[in-house]
Amino acid sequence: MSFYSELKKRNVFRVAAAYVFASWLVIQVIETILPAFGFGAAVVRITVIALAIGFVPVLVFSWLFEITPDGVKQEAEVDHSGAGVLRSTRLFDRFIMVVLALAVGFFAFDKFVLDPARDSQIEKTTAERVRTEALVEAYGESSIAVLPFVNMSGDASNEYFSDGMAEELLNLLARIPRLRVVSQSSSFSFKGKSLPIAAIAEQLNVAFVLEGSVRKSGDRVRIKAQLVDARSDTQLWSQSYDRTMEDVFTIQDEISGAIVGELRDKLKLDIGPAPAVGGTEFVEAHDAYMRGRYLAGQRIPGSRTAAAVEFRKALSIDPGFAPAHAELAIVLLLGGCGEITTSECHATTRPHVDAAMEIGPNLAESHVAKAWFAFQSESDPDSARAHFRRALEINPNYAAVYFWMANMGLVSGAEEVALARETAVRLDPLSPLANHGWIGYLQASGRLQEARQAIERYAATDPRSAMVLRGSLAALGGNWSAFVLAWLEAEASSTEPLTFGWAPAEDSAWLLAAMGLEQEARQMEVWPPSQMEVLLGEPERALELAREELEADPENIYAQGNLGELLAHTGHYAEARPWLEKLWALMNELVPEWGFAPGVTLDGLALAATLQNEGDTAAAQEVLQRLADYLQQARASGLSQTSWDSSIDYLQGRVMYEAGQETEGISLMKRGAEAGYWIRPAAIYEQDLYFDPRFKPLLEQQAERAARERAKLLEVVCSNNPYAQVWEPEPESCAEFNQSAGE
Repeated sequence: MSFYSELKKRNVFRVAAAYVFASWLVIQVIETILPAFGFGAAVVRITVIALAIGFVPVLVFSWLFEITPDGVKQEAEVDHSGAGVLRSTRLFDRFIMVVLALAVGFFAFDKFVLDPARDSQIEKTTAERVRTEALVEAYGESSIAVLPFVNMSGDASNEYFSDGMAEELLNLLARIPRLRVVSQSSSFSFKGKSLPIAAIAEQLNVAFVLEGSVRKSGDRVRIKAQLVDARSDTQLWSQSYDRTMEDVFTIQDEISGAIVGELRDKLKLDIGPAPAVGGTEFVEAHDAYMRGRYLAGQRIPGSRTAAAVEFRKALSIDPGFAPAHAELAIVLLLGGCGEITTSECHATTRPHVDAAMEIGPNLAESHVAKAWFAFQSESDPDSARAHFRRALEINPNYAAVYFWMANMGLVSGAEEVALARETAVRLDPLSPLANHGWIGYLQASGRLQEARQAIERYAATDPRSAMVLRGSLAALGGNWSAFVLAWLEAEASSTEPLTFGWAPAEDSAWLLAAMGLEQEARQMEVWPPSQMEVLLGEPERALELAREELEADPENIYAQGNLGELLAHTGHYAEARPWLEKLWALMNELVPEWGFAPGVTLDGLALAATLQNEGDTAAAQEVLQRLADYLQQARASGLSQTSWDSSIDYLQGRVMYEAGQETEGISLMKRGAEAGYWIRPAAIYEQDLYFDPRFKPLLEQQAERAARERAKLLEVVCSNNPYAQVWEPEPESCAEFNQSAGE
């Protein structure tokens, strides 16, 4: 008998085929499943090697032994003409067929089910990697953080000077195009913390760190500074300066020049010379300016108005101090005007914007001031966009500009917005402003796992804000009480002001209203107060408050739009039209292709109803079509996550219903409501929808959710309230809850 025939008789070929097919199937399953449990390519490699090594022993075993109905026997003991051997052969054939069928089935499943999902993930990961690589490529290893200088004066009142010295150096370095400089809000978050330089550099993702100390006594100042290579933890440069206060600008120029020289030599890069300080020749003016910068950066109640006082003091000493003009204009426009009206604030700000642009046209801060003024006072988003971009040309490390442009609708396209928000976080990785914007964007995009990871990174810096952000994720799907409880937990965990604390407080007020806790909602401070009355089903009271709000601040565009929406809400269409048309014109300039602002849709629906009521059907249809396009663009960009106050599904359905596509519209509204969107009380122009029998189940479902969430909240706060020091429900609410629970 030939060797080939002998191999065939002993089933060696069958065993080899079965082993190969089974091995391929094992490898494919492992390669698909194990990565989900955190195992990498090493496990797959080990499996392939082990199976390859096992192939030869299996063949040797099949040559020497035979599997029979009576068990494993040596080949010499087997009668190949017997029925048992034939049955074993058939079993081998069936086993091979089963394994082959499983392999083909898995191949089809992998090809047509898993592959598209993997491709989608690869595309998203690639896009994110490209954005990241673009940022890294722009700077490479040329990255530095300037830590707050230590105040060695023994006088806490000199804290502003040591911080100001570090901030001035940071601002000088930030103007160098080929150098990535972490923003002040992130680098200064390490103030007072005894962390190794390497740990700080890792958190900020920088290669170099500048640190120092300041000892100020009378008109004498001693400044020490050192530049550290964080990767090797080695000191590259160190210098001490003993000067009078009149020499402070020279010291800053010397330090920044020395740092740039060291970086240029270390990295072998042409990053250009360090810019000169400039600004003012008056030490007292510079002193007041540094105090103003210190106060403006605190972001606590009253800090901006206090900063404005210091900037004005600097300008009283040196009226030609351009940075002081620019910074004063910025803090005024961002809330430093105090209690005066919007028009009075803009009139106060204009001279400082003009002076900053005239005296310091090459200052990034001058263009930021002009951008904010163009946006707020002149309603000119194109000018605002141009000046923000010019500010980034001058100072490419101005992280807040990226955040503002994304938030204000001054960038378009999903990729541009993602890049702007991500750039803000990379330049200012511990900034509350940048992190809240980025995490909110991830949540709105449905990228919830990334949002969770970003929250946990941010929690190391601001654990209380992280509680609120986790609550926002937990509230998705209609779990409204989860957000309120998270906010209460954050507020009760410290007596310090909560970062951006007004925002979760307002959101909690709206959710209390959604849950039917009317008196509790009315006790909360919200703006505008008129909107709370709408949400509580008191439209006439809301309209009265809206008139008062506009009377108090006639130039406030938001108060104007709010009055227009409430006039339409209550059926005063003729009076509503001019206000709504003014707001609609502005919003159409600001709504970017990527974006999604529920208020724009609601105001657009109010305008469409107003136009329709006045017989201008063509104009009403044009508004509805614009809304449909806007919502479709937002959906295409991936912003489709439904929350209690934001749902493309619901609002797109709402627009379709008004456009005559009633069945499709209600279907979409149902999907949004089921996902947790809160349907507001009906406006006059919404009566047909709310009385539609197909819509009523949505309202019933919402009533059930409100009762459930109210019970979940009251169960926590009506007995041994753990948050009593910051918030308590009304006794009537708890009495009603306890009675229903007892029944």
